[in-house]
Amino acid sequence: MGKKPLPVKNPMSEIRGERADFMGKESSLTKLTVLLPVYNESSTVSGVLEQLWSLIDFLLIVDDGSTDSSRQVISQWIKEREKGSGDKKIHFISLDQNGGKSLALRRGFEYILNELKEKEFCGEDLLVITDSDGQLPCDVIPGAASLMKEKDLDLLIGCRNFDKYPFIKRVGNRFLSGLAGFLTGFPFRDTQCGFRIMKMSCLEKIYPFYDSRGYACEQQISIISALLGMKTENGFVVDPVYYRSNSTFSDAFMITLDSILTWWKLRTKIREEENKKQILIEKGNGVKPESV
Repeated sequence: MGKKPLPVKNPMSEIRGERADFMGKESSLTKLTVLLPVYNESSTVSGVLEQLWSLIDFLLIVDDGSTDSSRQVISQWIKEREKGSGDKKIHFISLDQNGGKSLALRRGFEYILNELKEKEFCGEDLLVITDSDGQLPCDVIPGAASLMKEKDLDLLIGCRNFDKYPFIKRVGNRFLSGLAGFLTGFPFRDTQCGFRIMKMSCLEKIYPFYDSRGYACEQQISIISALLGMKTENGFVVDPVYYRSNSTFSDAFMITLDSILTWWKLRTKIREEENKKQILIEKGNGVKPESV
């Protein structure tokens, strides 16, 4: 299923801050983890991995049942990094069947949340999600991580420069971003960007509501984070290296439906919690229910 995490040295110390570990002692600096979903990207994945390698502490790769040689390329790349990896670690999850990007992210989230329980990460550590097709540059990570720290953000969502994109793609993105903004009240500019960074503590809050399918994952995460009141930035410009789209009109339709359903379910949950709180206040016991 996956290899044991490999112990490599991180040149990103300038963007990190001291943190206390779970035992209350001064511990290591904030960790930067990348979650990289892969599906049939044998021609690009090794190049993306190479770019990421010098920028992060932990690399989590999830192959979503690739039918080309992606898994072999990844395995070979990992084998070549086994020596001299220093303090860095790699974990590779290989799924037997293709379940879509949303499922690949779910499997990655599950692994990370388990590692949080095992105290391998802390809530202030950063999780980067990006794509393995080489469309999005990896060299934006240091700047994005610095902005996360500077503004004390919970979530940063990349905002693509659409100069390389066809008109219909721009219209579709504007519609979906506008829909998310209408549902949440947050001024989204690009909910569909595959590049984003969040605090590990935010993943813990988002995951219970994450049930995305297909290509709705980015949109759903954006809506959930806004409805939960997370401090979010969606103006960090990312210049795509090239344009390629795997989504269709039917995908856009399903994302629209998923957006409305996600909003309805989460708003219902929030109202339930608010009603419980009101009942407790009226009873005069002063107990505050756990917030969502």
